[in-house]
Amino acid sequence: MGSRHQDRLEAALQDADPISAARSLARALRDEGVKQEHLYRLYSDRFVIADPNDTRYDALQESLDLIAGGSWAKGGDLYPGGEYEPPFALSDGEVVAWVDGGIHLKAKTSLGDPVELSADEAKALVAVLSRMIRRLG
Repeated sequence: MGSRHQDRLEAALQDADPISAARSLARALRDEGVKQEHLYRLYSDRFVIADPNDTRYDALQESLDLIAGGSWAKGGDLYPGGEYEPPFALSDGEVVAWVDGGIHLKAKTSLGDPVELSADEAKALVAVLSRMIRRLG
């Protein structure tokens, strides 16, 4: 996923209607052959640093729903045929979260010590856990 796609996403998020622009870009990138996991990663990498009080956060979240598919896409799945929810990892895999019936979270170093997260990593973890909670309903 090159910086060209990141630049296009940033431009869409600066649009007067970032929700529509981000969705349209996701559809365009899919039509250009970008795979689901790559498109999801592009949007989720930007989502975890977005301000939850900004409409760009909503634009990214709604686009991620369409990319991932399933019930949150409300029939608008960009990749019909299966819901995509990748595992999430931080600190070189010391913190891992995934959904399998419920939310699973593993956080420990290879030595069994507690994991220390930076402020940005903690924000990313909170954003992903919030999204997982939403998806579980």
